[in-house]
Amino acid sequence: MKRSLFFLIFLFSLKFFYSQTYVSGQVFNDSKIALSGVLVVNINTNEKTVSDADGRFSIRAKENDELRFVRVNYERASKIIKPENFYIPLQVFMEYVPELIETVDLSFVPSGDLSKDSKKLNKVDKIAKLEENIGLPKNPEKPREKPADLKKSVLLPILFGNLNVQGIYDLASGKARRQKRLYKYQDFQEKIEWIKANLKEDFFKENQIPEKQISDFLGFAINTNSDVANGFKQKNIDKVSFALIQMAPEYLTKKSAK
Repeated sequence: MKRSLFFLIFLFSLKFFYSQTYVSGQVFNDSKIALSGVLVVNINTNEKTVSDADGRFSIRAKENDELRFVRVNYERASKIIKPENFYIPLQVFMEYVPELIETVDLSFVPSGDLSKDSKKLNKVDKIAKLEENIGLPKNPEKPREKPADLKKSVLLPILFGNLNVQGIYDLASGKARRQKRLYKYQDFQEKIEWIKANLKEDFFKENQIPEKQISDFLGFAINTNSDVANGFKQKNIDKVSFALIQMAPEYLTKKSAK
């Protein structure tokens, strides 16, 4: 009898403990339709989950923890956990934000000074858009000297009876290694600058990234999350933004731990 009573007390205690550590709920859009694929982040612990096909989720949390809800083309939502949320499922509503297609105003007469005329256009790719609408040919990409490669530049020519002296020199002197390092750095900086230019102005402030740490944060995200680099390659700023929102809590946690 005592053993059975103890077992029942244990089960109730376990159920109580579980209900105190997990919060569940459902995410809807502003038309009250369930939203799947919503990223749910506990800002205090950096634990993450994604809502299922019915918009339902369950995540570990404590009282006063902040849950943040993120989905592409939806306004971000957040909830502060209260005691009743451990027993009553959360209902989260996210407002749809349509993706606006920017238009270019060509009602002005170009002066011929691109630096002056481009001020009338948007911040992102201003000069490029202006040149395209005026009909100017695109500038050729800056050519890069291909770094020497041991197999392709030295060994392969030898098989055909040729000797690539320049290739041997570039490898022996370290020029090829320096070129690769330089190109990698230039590509890395290009990603950072493109992301900065295309994100909305208050993005970093909304995600609590200090202005002085923006470049450091972007470098961390590029090296850690492949979706950031892939988004840059596809020129898909929504994909980049979604990945950065996921990375922000982890970055801030690492910084605060140092």
